[in-house]
Amino acid sequence: NGEALCRAAEAAAEAARACATSVRIAKRVCALGAGGWEVLCECAQCVLRACRNAAAAASKVGKHALQGPADASAALDEAAGRTGLGKRGDRAVRQLMEAMTLALRQGRCSTLAASLCSAKAGEAASLILSLARLPPSGSRLTAAVGAPQLASLMARVSEVLGDMAAAVADAAEHAMATATAACDVARKAQGVREMVAAMGGAAADNEPQTASDSEDEDEASQQARRAAEAECRAEAEARADAEDGGAAAHAAREVQRAVANAPPAVQKRVSNARWLRKLAVEMHEMQTKMRSLCTSSPQLIPGVGVGQKEELFQMLSEVLRSAEAPILRRWYREAGGGAEPSAAEWAEMVNDRLSFVFLSAEHAALPVPDELAARLLRQAALVDFDLTSDLLRTQLLQRVLLFAPAAATQAGGPLTTLPAKFDAALAALAKHCAPERSR
Repeated sequence: NGEALCRAAEAAAEAARACATSVRIAKRVCALGAGGWEVLCECAQCVLRACRNAAAAASKVGKHALQGPADASAALDEAAGRTGLGKRGDRAVRQLMEAMTLALRQGRCSTLAASLCSAKAGEAASLILSLARLPPSGSRLTAAVGAPQLASLMARVSEVLGDMAAAVADAAEHAMATATAACDVARKAQGVREMVAAMGGAAADNEPQTASDSEDEDEASQQARRAAEAECRAEAEARADAEDGGAAAHAAREVQRAVANAPPAVQKRVSNARWLRKLAVEMHEMQTKMRSLCTSSPQLIPGVGVGQKEELFQMLSEVLRSAEAPILRRWYREAGGGAEPSAAEWAEMVNDRLSFVFLSAEHAALPVPDELAARLLRQAALVDFDLTSDLLRTQLLQRVLLFAPAAATQAGGPLTTLPAKFDAALAALAKHCAPERSR
């Protein structure tokens, strides 16, 4: 696959060189008038063939990169099933993921460039193929249409060939960059597999043959885990000393010692929590990079149709109604009985029903919220933030405050800060989903 990808990229580059040479010749023969007509027709046919070949080659390279190499995914799966890779292993896995992201981005650009190149070839095909119906002799064509008209036609053909050559050069450039990125992915995937295999070989050499050996292996694995955790503790202590000062560093070390003395189940949960926090930070960084890429190149984002937008905001309206429904039912139940609801209990219920709004604004802490309503709210804000903000205010916040007991919304009540908290959440959501609105 790698060799085929490189050959396709080289074919696109060769097509670009052929186009550039043919365009240079076409521009020169235009100055000859009728004497360069036959050469110009041959150059046009050559550029058309090269443009089609470059489009096919760049499309092949881009599709291969977008599909993602199976060996890289397998290497990530193998690494995910291993524990104790260490700093070097984590860095190798992270570099592989970054290389795969870059390959996907380059593959998308290569596919778009191939589509543009193919469109240029389709637009120019009718003009170039119609040249074959004209007299092949420049002198006969001059006698038929006149020298000024022939010169104008040759200039037009040369201009079209120049546009096609530019599209071919762009497609070839993206194809070469995509092939390079794909080869880098393959190289880093091989490095990760070799690292995992080396760990597997070391584990196989130490594999026990008896029940007593199995106990030794368990003890060895526990010692390895404790060593890894001690290394993490040392790093955390150094980080705490550098960032937070003596008091915070001392508190951090006390926490680390408490975790070290905790039962294995607790240590496992703490380790899982650390990995989740680390994964959340990496996902947030990747989302930031993708958002920057899409902002600088909006053509990479597919358009949202009217029907898709209507369906999305219909779902959002249903989510808002479902969040309001328990509040409305409780208001009817308690208002009908003549009892004044407790302000504290009411505020607790409101904050619980509106929690998805605040969760959707926590982009750094929750790159992917587990609540469907929060993810849907983020998606709606990306499509149309103004409409999303209006729906949240009119269909949720204002109605919730309308049904709240007077004690909850009066000065000093538990819901007096809710509008400000709501505005802060919308501002954070705008910063992530609509940066132009947050300025």
